[in-house]
Amino acid sequence: SDGTQFIPIGTIRYHLKRIDEPRNCKYYLLTGPKRGALYGTTAGVLLAAGALALYAAYRSGSNTAVVTTATSLDPMFTVGLAAAEVQRAIAKNKPILVFSKVVANRKPMAQMILDSAGRKYARFGNLAELKQAVRAALEHALVQGVRSLSSAGRSTIGELRQLEKSKRHVRIQRMVPTFPGEYTFEIEKIDEKNLTVQLHRTHESIVIPVRRVVEVLDFGDRERPILLLNGRMQWITTIQRWRFRQEEADPDSLLGIYKDTTQSDARAKEICEHLRRQDFQPGWAYEHEVPGKINAAFQPVYDDDGRYFTVLDRPHNLVLIVQRPGWPTTQA
Repeated sequence: SDGTQFIPIGTIRYHLKRIDEPRNCKYYLLTGPKRGALYGTTAGVLLAAGALALYAAYRSGSNTAVVTTATSLDPMFTVGLAAAEVQRAIAKNKPILVFSKVVANRKPMAQMILDSAGRKYARFGNLAELKQAVRAALEHALVQGVRSLSSAGRSTIGELRQLEKSKRHVRIQRMVPTFPGEYTFEIEKIDEKNLTVQLHRTHESIVIPVRRVVEVLDFGDRERPILLLNGRMQWITTIQRWRFRQEEADPDSLLGIYKDTTQSDARAKEICEHLRRQDFQPGWAYEHEVPGKINAAFQPVYDDDGRYFTVLDRPHNLVLIVQRPGWPTTQA
């Protein structure tokens, strides 16, 4: 909505990080405004009274059909309001985040709303996938929203040199895939051509061309700066390391860039044998189930080119994955 521009960016990002902590939900509910709690309780009581009245109508006679028809119109009004809100956002050139559940037969009105948005939308099959899609979309929207506020009038290489001198840890976007936990880097060295960063968690060094660092977002002392890349930081399964790749992944794709293959593909079989020799367990999984399960012990298989293997199939595509039994899920 229009009012979100007045919410401090640090506040939004702080609460976004706490989505994965269920215990905080109880805290927020208990400390909410008393007026909101009163309204919520009143709505619940009225809803219960309405249900009892409906049951009484069922027993009263022929007018029940009219009551049922009237109450069933509520979803129609909801969908209609959603369509109006989408059109209003388009007319005012406002950002739109659309999340579409994977269903076999979508209602025509719902499909019309998706088509009218005129842009890509994130698909999800369950609550875990929805949560990850929302986090990724909000993260992307927040970054885009503060780009105009950061580093105005300053050179990118100058900011990178300042970060090298101060030894501040930074984050990098985009990283594919998104593992649980926060990955931070420290700038080891920089010259006119290349930037070398060290991943704090594993102390591995990664080289990034300086011209591929589009912008440095600095949120102040309370937040780690973010390096925005023209390209991506990509996990390579065969070497179990992060590497920079020049292709920029679609922000709506949670898994990155794919390549079509078959289950009998020679390269896929070669990688599977290589992984088995390391006591890993490769296999195939439905593509729509993979994003919600990704962690250090369960991940798509990314070839040396940074692309994952996918087999076009029905009802769902297949993705080559690998499991690493015994590995902590929050450390890659």
